[in-house]
Amino acid sequence: MKNLQFLIVGVITLTLTSCKEEKPKNIITLIDTSGTIDSNTIEWYRESVENCIMQKMGKKDRFMVLPIDFGSQTASQELYRVDFSKNNYKNEFAGLQSAEVEAQSHADSIKKEINTFRIAFANAKTSRERFNRGTDIIGSVKEASKYFDPNTENILVIFSDMMQYTDKSKMNMESQLNNEDEVETYLSRVEPINLLGFKIIILTGIQEGMTPIKYNAIKSFWEIYINKCEGSLIDYSGGMRTKLEESISNK
Repeated sequence: MKNLQFLIVGVITLTLTSCKEEKPKNIITLIDTSGTIDSNTIEWYRESVENCIMQKMGKKDRFMVLPIDFGSQTASQELYRVDFSKNNYKNEFAGLQSAEVEAQSHADSIKKEINTFRIAFANAKTSRERFNRGTDIIGSVKEASKYFDPNTENILVIFSDMMQYTDKSKMNMESQLNNEDEVETYLSRVEPINLLGFKIIILTGIQEGMTPIKYNAIKSFWEIYINKCEGSLIDYSGGMRTKLEESISNK
């Protein structure tokens, strides 16, 4: 009798575990369109958003895009936003094919939203040209941190060369921070942001004009800074998008 009870409890536990759904994803993406980013890299950022984020999103996920430029904080705006959890994919006439019908409806919705994002992004590149004289990555991250949701899996994706430039003498990674010796000086000039609970992925795109020494110095700054902010840096890469796809995918 005891063995039967243990078996029943085990089956119930297994059933409840298998039925437990993953947390919906709250994906906040920051895209750098400032003056240091060339048009090919910006297009790579856009294509990465469409193919590696939006195409991989689940039916309960939500996604938004914020700008990185000189007005990241002073003129912050949501460039694009979608919440797939608000869609109703149920079809009472689908019967045994309900799962397939829902999956197709979600795929159709993604396709439609990709087109909407593409238009919104093109418009934003034009409307925010007046802010291309600087790059306030930290300001953009501060804005993104406001969208933290404890009931979701929070993922912060940053597309940028990561060269903060808001002050010519004190915060100018374009002409300064050329080696590891300067990292501590720069860290002393910035206050941490609360990024606890955020998974963070940084993709710079290919940076042909940046030396490996400078690239690694900038990378070291952000690795240490994000750690001080208590965020979880999943990846910092040039053109490799595998970690991004794995983090977004619901499969």
